[in-house]
Amino acid sequence: MEDKSLHDMLKEALLGAIRDIDLKFSLAIQKGYSAGSTASIVVLLNDEELMIANVGDSKVILCSGYAEELTSDHHPDRDDERARIEVAGGFVLDWDVPRVNGVLAVSRAIGDVQLKRYGVIAEPETVGWRNMSDKDGYLVVASDGVFESLTPQSVCQLIGDAKVQENGAPYDKFPFLPSLSLAYRVVKTALQRGSTDNLSAIVVPLAQAGGGILVHKDEL
Repeated sequence: MEDKSLHDMLKEALLGAIRDIDLKFSLAIQKGYSAGSTASIVVLLNDEELMIANVGDSKVILCSGYAEELTSDHHPDRDDERARIEVAGGFVLDWDVPRVNGVLAVSRAIGDVQLKRYGVIAEPETVGWRNMSDKDGYLVVASDGVFESLTPQSVCQLIGDAKVQENGAPYDKFPFLPSLSLAYRVVKTALQRGSTDNLSAIVVPLAQAGGGILVHKDEL
């Protein structure tokens, strides 16, 4: 048997889990249940390396002095996604939001079984293992509703601005508070700025947190 590295085993386990969950949706539809979901998954290894698997239009952002978007949205008007859908016999209806067969606003999803025959797939796009640097401060995983009213840059700016509380105490003095407070700040701000979609966010302080504070602001 060929030896597999830890990296290979973790990637296989992640991809296998996504396939298994998608299969559960296929079985559930036989009982009358129908649903679907996006997924942005980060494997963070020892705060030194990360791998990402993405299905749909949630995003993973790395805040490291600037906002680096680590995922690509799976929208049906993306050339490669549209081509796959059309080859499978589906179509993309371009109204205010492009939709597969006029229904689904993403071209990859876990579940949404009725549209799988028309080119919607659950296969994730992956970002292979990459090393972290001492400039990497925070990972952000957020649903598309956050980005209805915020840009990746402004999300990182919110986190950078919040690293010092009003009384001047650094957030690293409160190790159990920051990630929850920062995620709430992102979601609350997106809502205040007019987002009407579902909102969820996870903020992960990295071991290097503290090295990347943004100095540029986006005006929305």
